[in-house]
Amino acid sequence: MNSKAADALGAEQKAHRSIRARRPHVELVSQVSLDLPCLESTEDTFRIAQNEVLRWLNNRSGRTLPEPAWRGESFILDELGAQNTEAIKLTDSIWAARLNDADKDVPQRFWTTEFSIKVDPEPSAMVHFGCRLFCTAHGDNPEFVPTIPGVVRQINDRLGGQIDGRPLSQRSWYIQNQDSVSDLMSLLLDPSRQRAVVVISAPPYGEPELVDFRRLARWLTGVAHVVRLSSEASYMLTNEVGREFSVFSGAVRTYRPGFQPDVDQPSEHPLATFSRIRYWDDDARTFEHFLISRTVDADLSRRRIRTELPSFTDIQGRFAQMERTRLREEGASDSQLLALAEGQIQELEGKIEENEQLLVIAEEERDAIDLELDEAKDAIYKLRTRIEYLETTRTETTASETALPSALDELEDWADKHLSGSIHILNRAYRAAKKTEFDDATFVYRALCILRDYYVPMRKGIKTKEEFDAACQEVGLEETATFTGSTYGEEGDTYFVKFRGQRKLLERHLKNGNTRDPRRSFRLYFFWDNDSQQIVVGSLPSHLDSRAT
Repeated sequence: MNSKAADALGAEQKAHRSIRARRPHVELVSQVSLDLPCLESTEDTFRIAQNEVLRWLNNRSGRTLPEPAWRGESFILDELGAQNTEAIKLTDSIWAARLNDADKDVPQRFWTTEFSIKVDPEPSAMVHFGCRLFCTAHGDNPEFVPTIPGVVRQINDRLGGQIDGRPLSQRSWYIQNQDSVSDLMSLLLDPSRQRAVVVISAPPYGEPELVDFRRLARWLTGVAHVVRLSSEASYMLTNEVGREFSVFSGAVRTYRPGFQPDVDQPSEHPLATFSRIRYWDDDARTFEHFLISRTVDADLSRRRIRTELPSFTDIQGRFAQMERTRLREEGASDSQLLALAEGQIQELEGKIEENEQLLVIAEEERDAIDLELDEAKDAIYKLRTRIEYLETTRTETTASETALPSALDELEDWADKHLSGSIHILNRAYRAAKKTEFDDATFVYRALCILRDYYVPMRKGIKTKEEFDAACQEVGLEETATFTGSTYGEEGDTYFVKFRGQRKLLERHLKNGNTRDPRRSFRLYFFWDNDSQQIVVGSLPSHLDSRAT
């Protein structure tokens, strides 16, 4: 790039930053959608929800709402001394409202709350309620904890809302026996689930509750399912999902939508341990604020409830179109139609400005994430270099010197102690090991030790292929490609796993025995991850299904 082009680019970037600085900061803070089962009729449920919203608006508008408002009609309240408040009745089954509320503590910061209520056509007999909260700052914009407007909780209390087809409780869902664990598993594994499930486990014996599950359930009304787990239920849940995805001893785990314990990585469903919560910025309450912010933000990025419920702006546009059609049919003049069109253009310009702001925020967040990723990669590189140095200088520990358990139910604990940094065993493999009929558990541990002591150093250039092959031959193992020739890709997803957000093929395997008898035939499927410089095990110790089986 020549100097003139560089100067032009620099001027353009400077101008872009200047434009950004002049624009107000617009942020979507939270959004909620509830399904409201009908009491006696959809009209009654619709009207009760509408009245709750109108009372909430009336308490904040600065002036009493006009009479048409209480009849469910369209209105605008913009007189002197009032907060800008308006509602639109699109049809008898679609209504929306909006309030602009000035921040009492931060000058030039405003909170815009939008509501929409819609009735499903028969035979569903369901009313849908939505609420969105926006923040607009023309000056300073101090950090805040995202909130759900109190009217959402009021409507849920009054009408008994549902999310993901499940009744929503503000007191959290208490899990204490196998039946309730089974219910929880059904929700966790439901592919249609859209909200997170926040599970709070009982604290260690004698320790206090660090997270107020009642307060958390109220703050996350409509955004997440909040679950409280007894100590006994923690063990039951561990048996269902595996230790990698379990939650116990005062820890809190967030199971995000799309949970698949055989495929996902534990980091996709974040865990905070009891000790980490206790010392979170020297105040466990700040962890609650962090958890609320993270859960609300993740919900915003995943769910676009505009597809479920129209926004106020959408309804406003549809209402203006209906008005134009009505005026045209009534023979309105061109000047009247023009005035209506100009008003709609102004509204659309406002919507464009709002979307541009959201795009700017997304770009800034992406830049921050890219920076964090680069820093993390640098830290990983330094740690990997240190580990490789220690591996080349330490006294070798061979399989004969490592205690080998006689049962596979010890595999997770043993792997954490003896394989960390060299072999990563996926939860899918742990679950397969629990169900296997293979009758020589010690052989499984010995095979893992050979991979640790010979294959990993071979891939790092510390040992030779001949040394690895000799170690395999000594115990009757053979390491080969999982597929050869034209058989690749004929088994669907059976031989693929998800690792760090990517779909990976289990391209190599260790094998012993050619019989199909699951008690005597051993297979360990894996791939080498170059980024982390370790083996990733996706299944053991039995055959995966193939065309032959």
